[in-house]
Amino acid sequence: MKTTTAIATVLLTACATGTGALAAPTSAAPTYFYEDGVKRQVTPVPDLVVALDPGAQTALKTELPKAEAVRAAGHTTLLRAPPSEAAQALGKLRASNVKVSQVYREGTSPAGRLMALPGGVVVQLKPEWTEAQVAAWAAERKLPLEQHLPITGNWYVVSTPAGEASLATANALQESGTVVSATPNWWKEATIK
Repeated sequence: MKTTTAIATVLLTACATGTGALAAPTSAAPTYFYEDGVKRQVTPVPDLVVALDPGAQTALKTELPKAEAVRAAGHTTLLRAPPSEAAQALGKLRASNVKVSQVYREGTSPAGRLMALPGGVVVQLKPEWTEAQVAAWAAERKLPLEQHLPITGNWYVVSTPAGEASLATANALQESGTVVSATPNWWKEATIK
């Protein structure tokens, strides 16, 4: 099951440096998500924000002109800013549907892998459900289905905005008992070994 989840998880960047340079001077209380139906902890990093596409990079740099660029790879840019400024910028940009997210650390360790929420929820539905049953389930909950994943099982991506909306939607779906599993479509930091 972990392989299936890993296939469905989007990795947007590969970074050659370790996470030591990104150790956050501040942290927040851990929160959680589900992976394969198992509750996992993540810890918000309030002074790190991520822009997940070129338009978001421009918008985030405009909102946080004094932010320190920590790392950039492809269309992904991590910025460090005072937590209150970062939170204010994220709120304003999310209201405009800009693809930005708060950054989290996997688990509760300061060395945990960086993660962010580019939008979307990866959902596994009951394997016996037909396309009509899936469509009815999504329509009843007003959930837009973005795509059917071409992997074994009844896997779909539900469309959500970037940021905490995908985390809240994934947790609500998992806790509803109507799905086999639901997890946010995480962006995860990758390191070369």
